[in-house]
Amino acid sequence: MLSDIVTQAKQLIDKADTWADASNALFDPETGLLTTTYRSRQDRTAFVASPEYAEIAEYLGRKMDA
Repeated sequence: MLSDIVTQAKQLIDKADTWADASNALFDPETGLLTTTYRSRQDRTAFVASPEYAEIAEYLGRKMDA
């Protein structure tokens, strides 16, 4: 499942016009991929500590630098 989230996140980031749009696609409280996948604070906290989250954050960072 985690690899699917990384793949989906990268696809959303690639489709977004700006890094802000990409961030919204991931973190919007109502529709964001990560917030709808990890609904509880405990689940989100665990995910943020994962290598998969680090990979997504790095990919989003590259979008910010572009």
